[in-house]
Amino acid sequence: MLKHFTLLVAVLLTAFITGCSEYTEIFIDEFNILGTDDDAGLPWIDDIPIDVGDDTTPQLASAIQLASAIIEPASESGVTGLATFTQVYDQITLYVEIYNASPGLHGIHIHEFGDCSAPDATSAGGHWNPTDVAHGKWGEGEFHLGDIGNINVGDDGTGNIELTTDLWEMGTGSDFDIIGRSIIIHADADDFTSQPSGNAGARIGCGTIIMSTEQEK
Repeated sequence: MLKHFTLLVAVLLTAFITGCSEYTEIFIDEFNILGTDDDAGLPWIDDIPIDVGDDTTPQLASAIQLASAIIEPASESGVTGLATFTQVYDQITLYVEIYNASPGLHGIHIHEFGDCSAPDATSAGGHWNPTDVAHGKWGEGEFHLGDIGNINVGDDGTGNIELTTDLWEMGTGSDFDIIGRSIIIHADADDFTSQPSGNAGARIGCGTIIMSTEQEK
């Protein structure tokens, strides 16, 4: 709940500063589409204090960027979810929540292409690996920049994961840019050693990563 709150504050702050109220509505609608109710979901917007002064507004507006990926079912699963990316200066925080998945660990990765059109999501290509190293566990030895890890799903079919890094970029067009790639949820756990993808099994969820300005269109 606190993680949702933090991300929503960032979204609302940006919307307030830039006047992009449409994106705030889209962000909230995405949670509603996924079935989040009032008890388990977002706090009331009117209760969130936002205090931006004249001195900080231009700096905050230029420092924050937002992106998201709506995760839809693949391989005939019922998995849905939402991934949000919040960049503040050079730090990008990813928060992912999924629904309707089987209990246990599921591999989650960023894949090379933002194409979820194939029924089994193979159109998304392999792991995003701009540094051309072996697959592994995030932060330990060699690992793909798309090697997020495993998301732990409870008995209620929901799970979440959060990661903050300065290794990714957003909207730069470089090889390290996450925009236009995809978030993939796998049927099985990532073992962090099997090459090239951790033996994580079928792709059961897929979402294309899109900048907030594109979401508004």
